[in-house]
Amino acid sequence: MAQLDDRIAEIETLVERALWDHEASGDLHSAAAVYQRAITDLSEMPVVTAAAGRSRDKVLAYALMRHANVLRQTGDLNVAKAQDEAGLDAARRNGDSLAIGRILLSMAGTAFASAEQDVAFDRMAEARSAFDDGTSDDHIQGAGWTWVLEADAVNAGLAEGGPDQAIAATEQALALLRPIGNWPGVARALEAKAHALDARGDAEAALGARTEAEQAAARIDDTRSN
Repeated sequence: MAQLDDRIAEIETLVERALWDHEASGDLHSAAAVYQRAITDLSEMPVVTAAAGRSRDKVLAYALMRHANVLRQTGDLNVAKAQDEAGLDAARRNGDSLAIGRILLSMAGTAFASAEQDVAFDRMAEARSAFDDGTSDDHIQGAGWTWVLEADAVNAGLAEGGPDQAIAATEQALALLRPIGNWPGVARALEAKAHALDARGDAEAALGARTEAEQAAARIDDTRSN
């Protein structure tokens, strides 16, 4: 049992490293290769207890979510949808509200990219509900990212609304993400805010938001180096 737990933890670490070392830097091919290997290894892993199955399914749901995110960026939306669905099945088997919320958020992103706006907002509402079931920083982070996704979708014309709606969404995101120091989310929200401010014709405020975004991004590097 301990050996199985160690292997699951090892795969989780590999997935997390791929996020920072490959996906975050734009090396999507390398990231996808790590995620796919993790999915295969976890899917083929024999589990002999219910607890081991839950541990396996939590990491499997996370790997599937990360793979779906890469597939969205490369335009493989049908495969991304399939990974999202498999991830939701794994998350529900695990029963963890954080895992469920994360994969629902991924499904919302895939739906936006597929021009399925109604589905996207339904999945986002379900994700927020799942994140509201917990009080951890990870739950708060997930809830904050639902607002980042909404702002990005409005800015990209994938969801109805104008600059004011996008700005309001970024403010919701920042209110959640700043207090917990989620600097990737803060930087992304500020970038979305700057985009919306530009669209509204407020160049000075947009410049200020971009400067803040750069400062938040610098804090990501500081956090990782410490």
